[in-house]
Amino acid sequence: MFAAVLALIGWRAVFLWLGVAHLLLLPLLFAVPALSPAAQPKSPPNGMTVREAARIKPFWGLMMVYAVCGFGDFFVGTHVVAFAQDRGIDPYIAGNLLAIMGLAGLLGVLLAGAWSDRTGPVGAAAACFMVRALIFAWVLIDQSPMSVAVFALSFGLTFLVTAPLTPVFVRDAFGARNLGALTGLITMVHHIFG
Repeated sequence: MFAAVLALIGWRAVFLWLGVAHLLLLPLLFAVPALSPAAQPKSPPNGMTVREAARIKPFWGLMMVYAVCGFGDFFVGTHVVAFAQDRGIDPYIAGNLLAIMGLAGLLGVLLAGAWSDRTGPVGAAAACFMVRALIFAWVLIDQSPMSVAVFALSFGLTFLVTAPLTPVFVRDAFGARNLGALTGLITMVHHIFG
């Protein structure tokens, strides 16, 4: 389905809508009470079942956040090399951009983890989506080889950032009793949309 949309509207429109989608996730992160850093978890002390969690808005909010995030991660990971080549970057350098994007992702995950340990997962996830929205907008304006490289490195810093935050979001919103099942379900949605 997404490949058909890409073929129909072109990569520029997909980048535009990915940027908009990531920007729209920011208010969602702050609007869902159980995800707000100031809110106390409303889950029972031992945690909710999958069925109980599915009855409340934070569950569906997380599903939406991870669906958009998964599409963005996999879209860029799949197309960054071809995109770089289309913009005049040597194939060898374009391939290495993907590898360097992965290394930048390691740094991003470590920084997001430290941030989350201090203030909770919302700030780190919000920063991730804000950076993504800005770099999607940037690359729509300027597709010079240098901008494509900066795009890949900047996106790399956000690449996989939400993965280690998933269990923290789940624990804070739904408790720890079914942490594996709920985290696995949300991760599955991330990959299905990817």
